[in-house]
Amino acid sequence: MVNVKFYGSLRQFGTSFKIDAENTAEIIRALTSQIPKLREFIQKGYFTVRIAKEY
Repeated sequence: MVNVKFYGSLRQFGTSFKIDAENTAEIIRALTSQIPKLREFIQKGYFTVRIAKEY
């Protein structure tokens, strides 16, 4: 189980999500398939992915 948190301009899509995924690609696929317009928004911007045990 992975806890995904959105900050900054991504917060318009939600703040926190729990996803059962093995890697970052699965997480992105899960989020973009469930949240309308997220894929287009990510493709137009510059975002940082942080991976850690806890934030």
